[in-house]
Amino acid sequence: MNERQEIDFLIVGQGLAGTLLSHILLANSRKISILDELKTHTSSRVAAGLFHPVTGRRIVKSWMVDVLYDFASNFYAEQEKQFQTKFFFPKELLEVLSSTHEFNVWSERLGDPSISRYLAEQPPIGMYETKLKKFFKMISMKGSGWMDMAKYLELSFKHFSNLDIIESGKFDINFLEIENDRFKYKSYSAKSIIFCEGSDAVRNNLWKWIPFLPSKGEVITISAPTLPEKYILLKGLFLIPLGEQRFRVGSTYTWTYQNELPSEEGLENLKTKLQSIIDVPFDIIDHRSAVRPTTKDRRPIIGEHPKFKNMFIFNGLGTKGVLLGPYFANEFVQFLLNGKSLNPEVNIKRFRSFFPESSETF
Repeated sequence: MNERQEIDFLIVGQGLAGTLLSHILLANSRKISILDELKTHTSSRVAAGLFHPVTGRRIVKSWMVDVLYDFASNFYAEQEKQFQTKFFFPKELLEVLSSTHEFNVWSERLGDPSISRYLAEQPPIGMYETKLKKFFKMISMKGSGWMDMAKYLELSFKHFSNLDIIESGKFDINFLEIENDRFKYKSYSAKSIIFCEGSDAVRNNLWKWIPFLPSKGEVITISAPTLPEKYILLKGLFLIPLGEQRFRVGSTYTWTYQNELPSEEGLENLKTKLQSIIDVPFDIIDHRSAVRPTTKDRRPIIGEHPKFKNMFIFNGLGTKGVLLGPYFANEFVQFLLNGKSLNPEVNIKRFRSFFPESSETF
C-alpha cells in the first residue's frame, strides 16, 4: 500500500465555508487537502450572494454587521487582487414600500444611529415610476451589495487545483480511521479533519444530531431590458442587477420538500411575486435551487466534535454567509492555531445537550 500523504487539515467540502477556511489556512502556511463532490446545486453555488445591513420586519441591524462588513470588504478586496478579477460588488439597495403602514414602521427606526449610518441619499424615484407597480416610498441603504459566489468558488477551485490540494469525491465515513491521534482517510493522514459540507451534514452520522432546520431556496435569473440596473431592489423578493439587463430574483423558503431540484411550484411562486412588483416585460433565463443548512438561531456552527478530538465543523453560514464567512473563518483559524476562544453564539457547544452520549458514529 502506498504511504499516506501527511497533512495538517483535511477539509471536507469546497462551498463558501470550506473555500474561505482553505484560503486562510494556506495564508498561515498550513498543509491542507480538500475533498469535494463538485456538485452544481449546493447552496453556496446557487446563492444570490446578497448582503445588506438591515433585516426583518422589525427593521433591525443585522447581527455584528459593522464588524462583519468591514472585515469581509477587506478580505474580498485582497482575494480580488490575488485573482485579478471582480466578484464582490457593493451596491446601494432600495427597499420598496407600498403603504403608509410600512413607511411608519420604517420611520420609527430612522432615528436609530445604528441604522441611520446606513441610510443613503434618496434615489431619483422617477426612474422607477413606470417600471414598478404602484409604490408609496423608497428607502435607500448603503452597506449593501452582492457577491458572484459561483465565480469566486470557481476561481478558488482552479487555484486549489493548481496547488494540487483538491480532490473530487464524496466523503465516505467507512474509509475514516483514527490511528495514533491522526485521521486516516484513503490516501491522507491528517492531524485534523474539518467538515464544511453544508446541507450534507444533515445526513452525516457524525453531525446529524445538530438541530439543523434545512430550507430549500429557489432563485431565477431574468432578462428585463427596460428595468433600471443602478440599484438592488427589495420588496418581499430581491432583484439584483447582474449587468447586461439580467437580474437575479429570489428567494423562496420551503421547509418541506421532496428533493433539492427546482420545482414548478417554486417557479410559479417567484413569477407571481415578481409580477406584483415590476411592471415591465421579462423573460426567465435560468431557474436554480438548493438546500440551506440553517439553524433556529441563524448563527454559524463552529467547533470540535463532542466525542472526537481534532474533528471539527464549520457550517451554517446561511443566507448571510457572504459577510459572516470571512470573519468567522478567520476566528476559527485563530482558534485552531492559537487557541483563541470562539464566540459563544457560534460555538457548537451551544448544541451539546442534543448529542446522544451513547452515540456510535463510526
